[in-house]
Amino acid sequence: VGIGFGSAHYVTYALDLDTGTLIYENGPVGGVWSWPACSSAIASGDVEQVFDGITPFDGTTDWAYRDALCGGDSMTAQLLSSTANGNNWPLQFTLDSDDVSKTLTISFSSPTHTTPLSCAFDVSGASVTLQDIDVYLMSLDATETVDISNVSLS
Repeated sequence: VGIGFGSAHYVTYALDLDTGTLIYENGPVGGVWSWPACSSAIASGDVEQVFDGITPFDGTTDWAYRDALCGGDSMTAQLLSSTANGNNWPLQFTLDSDDVSKTLTISFSSPTHTTPLSCAFDVSGASVTLQDIDVYLMSLDATETVDISNVSLS
């Protein structure tokens, strides 16, 4: 899941929607990862362009896509939980922007992760608002589909 703020900043969350996923080779199978790591500055760049220059997905470019989502090195993703989400819906992402502390907190929860997994990102020096948000979902399995039946904003 890529969450873009305008065309200048983004955050990536990686999680499984079946039985497990790998964000880096020989790492834990299943879980929830964040990039950049919690307490880091929010990533600079346009999440729409992180895949520029990568061969279209053909089943052999898995690691290139993972690396691209993590600023070039998926080994820098922070593991928030080693518990696989599995095919448990709904997924909920909550975004809270604090202009005083210059932080953006993103919390993830699901029926598997009933206690939200939260990360705060430093947004000082960044123009991040909750008004121009793009959310991108991607699977590394070309045959896999995800049907989104509802998106709610509050």
